Amino acid sequence: MHLLKIKGPSFRARSFIFLFVFFTGYTYGQNYNMTNGVINTCSGNFYDSGGPGSGPNSYGNNQNFVFTICPEVSGQLTQVDFTVWNTQANLDILSIYNGSDTSAPLLGTFSGNAANSPDFVSATPDNLSGCLTFQWISNESGATTGWEAVISCFLPCQTINTFLDSASPEPNDDGYIKVCVGEEITLTGSATFSSDSAGA
Repeated sequence: MHLLKIKGPSFRARSFIFLFVFFTGYTYGQNYNMTNGVINTCSGNFYDSGGPGSGPNSYGNNQNFVFTICPEVSGQLTQVDFTVWNTQANLDILSIYNGSDTSAPLLGTFSGNAANSPDFVSATPDNLSGCLTFQWISNESGATTGWEAVISCFLPCQTINTFLDSASPEPNDDGYIKVCVGEEITLTGSATFSSDSAGA
């Protein structure tokens, strides 16, 4: 009879496992605080300038930041889902633009309690950059809990316009094709695609 002695992982192996788990967790939940800048990402959390869990006075006074979130892949559109929202009503204001800077169309301005939250905002298909731009302006006094939001992206469906090129028998003046039971109908069509016709 032989006994097999099983040893636990070495110190080096345990250290590697710990570092792998630590860095995997760290990179998976990337946090972005409101500041001046531009990022390209399709995941992570977006917070007011105070960051996550910063208490009742989260952001600072007299702030004026412009922060742009763009997708990682061309053709994608940025989405941001606000899960927590509370700023001083009509005093500390977040403006959201449908594009890569504040010259883009304004999607809305937001302040106050959760009833006035941006909720879910998304870049629109006519926004070729796919970016959303956030301008944050706080007044000289007072602050509240700020916001928390989740960043994601999506690839929009393309626009397809279809056309009836010919029909046999031909439609009548009202646009109807009248046939008898069992009679053959031949339709020929085409389409235009906003992206491409692959798989059509």
